[in-house]
This record gives sequence, structure tokens and C-alpha cells, in this order.
Amino acid sequence: MKKFISVAFPIVVFVLAGFIYLNSKVKADLGAAPEPSGNITAGDKTDKIEMYHEKVLFDIRSCEVTCPFGTEYLTTGENYAHVTADFTMKNTTSTDEDLDIIFPVPYNTIWEEFELETYDPLYKGNPSLNFSVKVNGQNQSFEYYVYKMQSSNEMSVLTLKFPISFKSNSETNIVVEYDTQHDYYDKSIYTVFAYIMETGSHWKDSIGSGEIIFRFPTNLIQSIFSEYNNEFVLAGKELKWVFENLEPTEDHNIYIHYSDHLLNIWGKKPAYLEDVFSSSNSDFGADWSIFPEGYKNSWVWLDGNPIYLLIKHPESETQFFETSIEGYWVSDLSKDETPWVQYEFNGVYEVDKMTISSGIMQEKDGKDYQLASRPKEIRLTFSDGSTQEFELQDKPKEEIVINLEKVNTSSVKMDVLSTYPDYNGENSFLGIEYLNFNAGKKVGEKVSNKDIILPQEFLNEGSVTTRIDEMTIDTLISVENFTLNTVGKNKVIFTDRLNLATYEVLLKLKDLEDYVDFSTIGKVSIDTDYLSFLKAGATVTMYDLKFEEEPDIYKDGKIATKDEVTNISYDKDTGTLSFDVDTFSTYEAREKSEEVTPQGKKVNTKFPLLATLAVISGVTLVGIMVVIIYKKRVKKGEGVKAEQKAKVTSEKEVPGIKTEQKVEDKKPEYKAPELPTEEKAEEDE
Repeated sequence: MKKFISVAFPIVVFVLAGFIYLNSKVKADLGAAPEPSGNITAGDKTDKIEMYHEKVLFDIRSCEVTCPFGTEYLTTGENYAHVTADFTMKNTTSTDEDLDIIFPVPYNTIWEEFELETYDPLYKGNPSLNFSVKVNGQNQSFEYYVYKMQSSNEMSVLTLKFPISFKSNSETNIVVEYDTQHDYYDKSIYTVFAYIMETGSHWKDSIGSGEIIFRFPTNLIQSIFSEYNNEFVLAGKELKWVFENLEPTEDHNIYIHYSDHLLNIWGKKPAYLEDVFSSSNSDFGADWSIFPEGYKNSWVWLDGNPIYLLIKHPESETQFFETSIEGYWVSDLSKDETPWVQYEFNGVYEVDKMTISSGIMQEKDGKDYQLASRPKEIRLTFSDGSTQEFELQDKPKEEIVINLEKVNTSSVKMDVLSTYPDYNGENSFLGIEYLNFNAGKKVGEKVSNKDIILPQEFLNEGSVTTRIDEMTIDTLISVENFTLNTVGKNKVIFTDRLNLATYEVLLKLKDLEDYVDFSTIGKVSIDTDYLSFLKAGATVTMYDLKFEEEPDIYKDGKIATKDEVTNISYDKDTGTLSFDVDTFSTYEAREKSEEVTPQGKKVNTKFPLLATLAVISGVTLVGIMVVIIYKKRVKKGEGVKAEQKAKVTSEKEVPGIKTEQKVEDKKPEYKAPELPTEEKAEEDE
């Protein structure tokens, strides 16, 4: 059973889940009219008829719209429920079965004012009325009888009794509808609807499947309820329990404790508000020492609730002693020294102001008494983890306006760090009347870390990736060792603490898949132009590498310097490389192939001996070629001189031919100019 306040409630309203057939324990034969005051006992089974499916809907309605009950019994704004109980029954035998069925009517304390044996179905003051029964879509007549619930201290209950013929190997549909009031608790704002499941155990086997729904006229929050069963899930306007193969016991009986007053206030909440909740709520009337001497009215009560913070008390309203006190958030300081209240918005808003009114003041004999402490020092915490602290003036019942440093936030939490004492000089109860945050321009939709779904590659079995969706706001503000890990490929652990709680960061984390790539062995890439909050120090580990020696590490396509990458470690046997980086970007491991010389040139270092031999061979070859060319040029020069000498000799030996003729008959030849000598230079002079 989920409980949301510390007040204990008696259980006084019962609606029976499903029908029960009449057996000998009810002091009547099957098919015969039972005698009044028979006993209903859970657990007596039939072996022929099973409850195949059950759907029960409590449609909670307000008397502001329509009210089947007299206005003297339900006032405007109070709630009642229109109940539809729909059952699919199945005869599992090959013979027809005729049974008398009873459906117990909801019970509450109002019934104590009536003689059940003289029940008048037309009287509007009845706790429940407007009954109807249909079998397979056809109206079914019924009669009223009184029985005792053995499991409820033999409490007398009114029942509807009607005959059913269950056809062999067939399903039978039974629908019961009625209107019912909730029941009240003395000195409490809470009321209760209930539905008893245990009598469903009469039928063959377990209940095949079912759903129990409480549907309200407005969206729900936990603060509207004081208690309900653990099986229920709250979503939108409904509390819903879905089950299969249920063998109901007393532990499955349903009790929904809520306040129609709080429900009505919440229905008129500011448009930007999504939820309001607090650390603790208290029953103010639990400690009589807070009242002045001589105060004797036992009817004073106050169930503190944070929803009351949404409404202002009229300025003309005066709280007098010996009247009820309501409309405040109250917290017992002896149990919670630093109580808090939190407002959740339906988006991200600019917030720049808060308004608060504190104190619970009552007048007695012309004197005002502050029955509760007021906030003195407060701390505001916003959705991005930032905080602002203030010391409030003690102005009971006056509105105090505080200007804040403008912040974009989807929530505000107010912690009360210290308080001003009550009229007794004690700090027993904290009382706040009104609290509002000026939510101005909406700057974006609300983003929750619960909405962030990481790429599947980071969620495979064995991954140690940090689950952002499982973190609380307190841990998101300062995340230590944030990790992204693709199993068997790459892992990055950010060594700097990261604040992942801001609206901007959460918005970008939703797009993580588009800006992070860890899918390639030996390469990790994060677009830190977009994911700027990840531009931080980290330890990178790469797995299953195949290098024979420590590889080179590249950052953004260029070989990383010793300042950019440190603490490099490579295990050739496992192929695991790890190193530290001072900021994140794209890092890749590559086979070692180049190194930078002191002159800034890159040389191949993969095969150093061969490289050296190649250089030596190249230099030798160039030298040989130079020698050969030189020798050829020298040899050619010597040949020209010999030829010229031979020509001169020939001309002297052939008589009768002039030299000029010989020259004209031959083509002119190129003659290199002679270099001047010292003797020639003297002749020229």
C-alpha cells in the first residue's frame, strides 16, 4: 500500500469485486431465495464457473456538473463515482448451470443511519443508488437482501440478488452499474473509495485477467492522495491496476484515499505547473501543545499539503480559534529539520521572481497567535543544479516578493534551512500559506534524463556505460567518471566531473547517437563542437588492436604531440592501448610508420637498415655517374686536339695546294676558344 502522509485511516467503505454464488454457508440452497442475515464467506469455490475477465471502472465525477444525490448530502465541488462492473463468466462444463448471484452494495458509515431491511432505492440520501443489472446485454431484474461479511467483523451489507443461467461451454456477460458516494473521515481532508477483491476467490481457479480503473476529472499527481495500493500505476487522469491469473485475498482489497478538495484546487493550477510535492506533510492537530492554554475544541484539525500553496487566502479571512484550520502546507520540524517543497514545470521557463506568504495565525480574545514557525533562510535549487540563497523577513501573513537572478529551469526546489519560532518560542511546525514562482517566457520543452535513450552499441551486455536515464538530479549535477563503452572495441572515461543536469546539455544528450562514433576498433570520435560539455579530460582505452608494436596516436587526423596524449600504454599480447587526453575530439590508433626528424622532415622508420642502405646506394651511384661523365669529357677534349694537330701536319706535307683552298673545301668546325696564358697576355700587350 502506497502511503503519502503519516495519518492512519480506518477502512469503512466496501465494494465487492465480482459476484459470489450462494452456497450452504449462506444458509440457502442454490437457486433458492436466501434468508436475511446469512453469511458471506470468501474462498468457497465452485468447480464449474470461472471468472474469465473482470473490468471495473470508477468514473469520478464532480457535483458541479451533475449530481444524482440530494444537495444536502453532497455539496457543490464534492465528488461521487459512477461505477461500471463488467464481468465475463465462463461455464467450463457440458451442462447448463442455474445459480443465484449476489452483488454486495458499497458500504460506508452513512448506512449506519438506515435500516437496511427497509432500504428505499429511490431515496437520494442513500450512499449508493441508481442500480442496474444487465445479463448478455439484457436488463435483469434483481432483489435487495441483507447479509453479513464474515471477514469484516460480520458487518451487515446490502446486496443485489438475481438468478443466472450459465449455458454449457459458453461465456456469460454480466454488467452492474450504480452511483456511489465516497466516505469521510472525521477531522481529515481525505475521503476513500474501496473495492473488495477477496470474494472473487469463489469462482473456479483464479481470475483470468482484469483491470481496475479509477478515472478522475483532471490529471493526477501523488500529492492528491494520502494512500493507495502498490499495484496501481498513476498516469494522466487514471489510477490503474492490470492483472492476470489473480487468486484474490484480503491483501488485494483496494482502498483509494484522496481529497476532492485538493483535486479541485489542482484542476485550477497555473498552466505551467506539472507537479508539486514535498519532503513531508503533517497533521497539524496531532500536537495539542501548540495551542494556547485553555484551548479545548477537539474539532480543530489541519492536514498540511503542498497543493494548498497554489491558492491565496482571502485578505478578509480571519482564522478564529475553535474553528477548523485549512489551506496550508505544514511540516513537522521535529521529524524533518530542513523540509522542502518542489515545483515541477511542464517545460523550461525563464524564472526571475518568487512570492511567499508564511505563518498560520489565529485570533483569540483579540490577540493574534502564530501557531507555526515561518521560513527564515531558504535555498532555491533549479533543474540545472544551480542554487540561490535568501534570508526572508519575518512578516507573517504578508506576501514577500523576492527578485531572483534570471534562470532557465524546468523545476524549483525550496529548502527551508532555518525558521522563525512560533508564539511559544518553539519550532514545532512549519506553516506556509502561499508560494509562487514567476514563470515567464517558455524557452523550450522539458527534457528529462529519463527520456534519454543511449545508442544500443553502448548498452550491450558487459558494457560499463554510465546510464544517464537511471540517475537522479543530485547525481546529474556532478557526474564522476562518466563512461562510454562499446564492448570489445573502445572505452572512454571522462576524468573531469561533468554537469549533465542543465536543459541545454540534456537536450543535446538526446541527440548523442548523431554526434558520437565508437563503432570502429581503434577509433573514438565525439563532435565536441556540438557536445561541448564533453570537451574534457579523459582516459581512452582501445581493444583488440593487431599492431606488433606501440602504434601512433592521431588526433583529428594529425599525429598527436606528447602534450596532447600522455601515459601511453600498449599490451601487444592483448592488443589493448590506453592513453590520457586533456580534451576530447577524435582519436585514432595507426601503425607506426613515420617520425619527425629534428629538421621537421618525416622519414620512414619501419625498416631502418634497408633505408640506410638505400641512401648509401643512391649516393654511391651519383658519385660513379659524375666520374664517368668527367672522364668522357676529358677523353673527348684530348681527341679534338689530336685531330687538329694531324690537320696541320697534312697541310705541310702536300705541295702545290694552297691552304686557303683546303679550308674552303671543308665545312667549318667548331674550335673552343683557348684560355689565355701569361705569355699570350704579354704578346697582346
